[in-house]
Amino acid sequence: MILSVESDRVDPFRLISELQALAQTVERVSEVRIHVRVDQAAEDILTDEEARELVTITREALNNCVRHACASRIVISLRHIGPRVQLSICDNGSGFDVEHGSAKGIGFAHMRDRVRKIGGRLNIQSTVGRGTCIIADVYLEPILTTV
Repeated sequence: MILSVESDRVDPFRLISELQALAQTVERVSEVRIHVRVDQAAEDILTDEEARELVTITREALNNCVRHACASRIVISLRHIGPRVQLSICDNGSGFDVEHGSAKGIGFAHMRDRVRKIGGRLNIQSTVGRGTCIIADVYLEPILTTV
């Protein structure tokens, strides 16, 4: 027991596992079906802090999908696209008017703060009656080399 306590070994945070576990939990307690698509390269390039913030953003977005949008299907996608990693959570729920709707609510404000904290940007796309897509882009720092 002492050897295991003194060990420097710590289980690493696994973004894919966390997103899948979150999706399974939401599916168990709701009528929503969730599909998770993750590009392994996207997970590999993120820091633990970035990955944790993206899981928290996903949790908030899923909460909105279930509580407000009455969605029946959600797709969570994480991709590495050029100089950024993009997380999208898209649903087929009720949607809303982004200009005059709930995009200014506290949940969206928390998501925006979290993505800004890791150097990213949040985009909310929604159409009444057709669903919502929350897109978090995390911009990767350039690799500096000596000349």
